[in-house]
Amino acid sequence: MVMNDKSMQVWSNCLTFLKQHISESNFNTWFIPIKPIALQSNKLILEIPNTYFYEWIEEHYIHFLQKALHQEIGKNATLEYIVAPEVKKENKNSILRQTSNTKEFYTPSELISDKVSQKVNTASHLVAKYLFANFIEGKCNQLSRAAGLAIAQRPGVSSFNPFILYGGVGLGKTHLAQAIGNEIKICLPHKFVLYVSTEEFTNQFISSIKHNQVQSFVNYYLQVDTLIIDDIQFLSKKEKTQESFFHIFNRLHQANKQIIITCDQPPSELEGMQERLLSRFKWGLSTDLYTPDYATRVAIVYAKAHEQGTQLPPFIAEYMAKYADTNIRELEGVVTTVIASARLYKRKLDISIVKKVLKSLIKKKAQTSIDMPTIIKTVTDYYDISTDTLCSKSRKQNVVKARSIIMYLAKDYTKLSHRSIAEKLKRRDHSSVTYAIKRVKKELKSPQFEQTLTFLKSQLFDY
Repeated sequence: MVMNDKSMQVWSNCLTFLKQHISESNFNTWFIPIKPIALQSNKLILEIPNTYFYEWIEEHYIHFLQKALHQEIGKNATLEYIVAPEVKKENKNSILRQTSNTKEFYTPSELISDKVSQKVNTASHLVAKYLFANFIEGKCNQLSRAAGLAIAQRPGVSSFNPFILYGGVGLGKTHLAQAIGNEIKICLPHKFVLYVSTEEFTNQFISSIKHNQVQSFVNYYLQVDTLIIDDIQFLSKKEKTQESFFHIFNRLHQANKQIIITCDQPPSELEGMQERLLSRFKWGLSTDLYTPDYATRVAIVYAKAHEQGTQLPPFIAEYMAKYADTNIRELEGVVTTVIASARLYKRKLDISIVKKVLKSLIKKKAQTSIDMPTIIKTVTDYYDISTDTLCSKSRKQNVVKARSIIMYLAKDYTKLSHRSIAEKLKRRDHSSVTYAIKRVKKELKSPQFEQTLTFLKSQLFDY
C-alpha cells in the first residue's frame, strides 16, 4: 500500500544521512528541492525539479543515496524519478510504473496521459563531442565563437538574447550552438539546457494537439533555462507551430532564459515567418558563419585527423585544404574518407589516395544529385541482397541495415522528400525514413560502421 507519510519519513532519514556526507551548499542545491511522492514496497518515488537533477545526482551522489536507501528500505531498494510540474494533474497511482532496478522520469505530456509506455527522452540531447575545445576558430567564425563563450558564462543575462547563428550547410552552426550548451552545463550544472531540432519541435507540437496536451507541451518548454533550437527556417509557413513557439519564446525571454537559434540565412531574409516572430529575433545578436579560409581549413584537417588517431604529412593536409573548399562538413568528410580508405585497403596514406577521394568529390559536385537506383544498386551489391528482398517486409539484420543506409544516403544525395524515399522502397509510412536516418547516425559511433558507410560513399561516386 502506498503511504505518503511513510515515504516522507524514509526520505527525511535519507536526508539526515546525506547531510553528513555532502557539503551544505551541495546538499541545499541538489536535495532540498526534491520531494518524496510515494513508497511502493521497496521503491521510493521522488519528484525532481527537472531531468538535469536526475543526471547530476546519478553522476555525483548515487553512491551516497544508495547507502541511505539500503539503510532505510533494504538492499533491494530502488528509485523512480518524476519531473515536477505536472505531477498533481493525475492521480499518482495511475501514472507510476512498476520497475525493478531502473530509475525513470517523465515529461509533462506523459504525466497527464493515461499511457506512459511511450516514454519520451527528456535529456538535454547535446552531443558530448561538440565543445569549444575542438571548434576550430578562424576569421569565418571568430565573432560567433567569442559571443558564444560570453553567453556560456552568463546565459540569459547578456544582451545576446536571443543569439542567432546563420550560414550555409556544414559551416559549424550546430557544433557551436551545442558547444555553448555543453559549456553552460559544465559551468552552471544546475541549469536545464535543451537542444531540439525544429523538426522535432514541430512533431512534438503536432502530437500535443492530437492528444489534447498543448498546455503540457508549453509547460515542458517553460522549464528550460537555455533553449537551443536548430534550423528555425523549417518553421516556414507552419502558422500554428510558429504561434506556439512565439509564446514560448516570449515567456522564456521575459524570465531571462537564454535562447539560441540556428538558421540558413539572416533572420531578415527568412520567408514564411510571422513578422512579430522575426521582430523578436532582432532583439539579440545575429552572427554569420561563412566558408573557412585556407589557413582555417588546414587547421581543421589536422584537428580531424588527430581526432581519428592519424598524423598527416603537411603536404597532404595542405592538398586537402586547397581542393575541399566548400564547407567544414565536406572537408571533414574528405579527411575521414581518406583515412578510412587507407585503412580499408591496408595501404600507406599517400597523395594518390587523397587524389582519388577528391576526384570523387569533384564528380559529386558536378553531379548535383545521385539518383535513387544508383544508391540502391551500390548498397544491395555490397550486402548481396536483391531489390525485391530490400523492398519486402523482411526484418533480417542485413536487410534492415541496407534499407536504413539507402534512406540515409538518399536523404543526403538526392532531392527526394522523405515520403518519396519511403515510396521507392515500398514503405507505407514516411516516418520510417526519419527513424532510419536516426538509426544510421547512432550507428556512426561505431568505427567499423563508419568505415562501411565511407566505403559505400566512395563506391557511389565512382559510378
